[in-house]
Amino acid sequence: MNYPFFLFVQAHFIKDRRCNTAWAVFALESECKWALSGTPLQNRVGELYSLIRFLQIFPYSYYFYKDCSCEILDTSMKKQCDCGHSSVRHFCWWNKYISTPIQYGSTSFKGKRAMTLLKEKVLKGIVLRRTKKGRAADLALPPKIVALRRDSFDKNEMEFYEALYTQSVTQFDAYVDAGTLMNNYAHIFDLLTRLRQVSYITSFYGCTYILMLRLPYVRPPH
Repeated sequence: MNYPFFLFVQAHFIKDRRCNTAWAVFALESECKWALSGTPLQNRVGELYSLIRFLQIFPYSYYFYKDCSCEILDTSMKKQCDCGHSSVRHFCWWNKYISTPIQYGSTSFKGKRAMTLLKEKVLKGIVLRRTKKGRAADLALPPKIVALRRDSFDKNEMEFYEALYTQSVTQFDAYVDAGTLMNNYAHIFDLLTRLRQVSYITSFYGCTYILMLRLPYVRPPH
């Protein structure tokens, strides 16, 4: 089915171009496509390719054949592609001019050239960006008010927090002693999150205040 217009909201959900969701979205045909995302790039520049592939932007989303003018959106590891040429003779424009050179580092010549190409040519031609500062008049947001106040735990809250704090320190020290600190960083973040969670108190008026809390001392590994 071919749609006249297609708007993909939360387009960063297909940042992994190899997932089934991405391939399902790629198969949608439309005369006009828009991709809406607040975080089009989260971890690495390769995530942008999924959005560009969905939009089918030429030449950024295409594979080209080294010896002729052949151009296709996708290729595979089969010995021969649908175009009749060997798959190993194709190259992806994005990988060749953007993704691979950036892997050399932003300080290298290839990396700098790729970053300039990405910023000045690719993104400027396809991205429509709106910031809060640029659209402040349209949003008409009220002025932000920051209020700082100090609160303290009552006796029961302090006992609960200290018990959780002691438990967290014991678990953290166990990771250090076992030499598995770096293998359990996700669990350490979970310990810190629980300490923060018990440091929130909802007042009678429904406002949330953050209390001053004590976090475990991070002992350097041996």
